[in-house]
Amino acid sequence: FRDGMEIEGKLYLPEGEGPFPVIVLCCGLMQPYSDYEADAKGFADNGYAAVLFSFIGYSDPNGEQPTDNGTVFLSETTDLYAVMDSLDLLPGVDTSNVYLWGHSFGGLVAAYAGCDREFELKGMILVEPTIVAGEKLDVIYEDGTCKTIRMYPLLFDCDLNTVIYMGTHDGFGDDPTSFDHVITLLRYGELVIVDGSDHFFAGEYGEKMVEDACEKISSWNE
Repeated sequence: FRDGMEIEGKLYLPEGEGPFPVIVLCCGLMQPYSDYEADAKGFADNGYAAVLFSFIGYSDPNGEQPTDNGTVFLSETTDLYAVMDSLDLLPGVDTSNVYLWGHSFGGLVAAYAGCDREFELKGMILVEPTIVAGEKLDVIYEDGTCKTIRMYPLLFDCDLNTVIYMGTHDGFGDDPTSFDHVITLLRYGELVIVDGSDHFFAGEYGEKMVEDACEKISSWNE
């Protein structure tokens, strides 16, 4: 729950006895958690608990697209923190071994949370994150104060292992060089270009991303 509102989602667990390392998945803008169940199941099949949830107020694919990204960012970040703070209530989850995964705008939210709460996490998996577009984001808090979120300095100071996935058929017109500067900011960052995938990494492309991400996590822990 966040501010008395229920956060809807699912927990996927691998077979066998836990606790298992856990990946928290952050949905893209206006996408419900059901759009990412194949990804969550893929992680569970590879030995990871997967926590998949919908953001409050921004999970209706048929709803009107929000125009104030700062308001969306604040709402979704607050939701994600509530989920992170509740992990110890879930069965089979190793809260000492947590990773954040985020797609599109959810990738921006996950990246910010990873930088902000770095010492609670082991790494980040970002799929077509809107970091470049969200590098300067004005956020107005409930007390009326305004803050400009600057992602680039936050990433520069972040020591988390991070992998960014981008498809060669990105539907938003970005090319594979879009994340070049972001990668240079991260001490332990890697960009993976998936040939043929669009922005949504559906079907076989999502399967490739999950398999590769699991390999990356294993290498981070060697």
